Amino acid sequence: MSLDQAETIALQSVAFLASDEDSLADLLHLTGLDFASLKTGLANPDILAGVLAILLQNEQRLLAFCAAFDIEPSAPAAAHHRLAPLHSDF
Repeated sequence: MSLDQAETIALQSVAFLASDEDSLADLLHLTGLDFASLKTGLANPDILAGVLAILLQNEQRLLAFCAAFDIEPSAPAAAHHRLAPLHSDF
């Protein structure tokens, strides 16, 4: 997976999580960021990898995300690995 593809999937996951109030609250809580910091950090691969890690922790959200964006369920894990190869547990 290319870096561009990984970043696209990560940005799609941010949009997906932000579209639901509970998911957005979880995302902000688990990252320790406020909404403004999240927005300014979207160019940071570590933040994008962190968002994907959060998505990967909840199978129901992961599958809903993949269905919404018509991507394979393995793609978010591959994107996470591409963005954070030294920290990848997935």
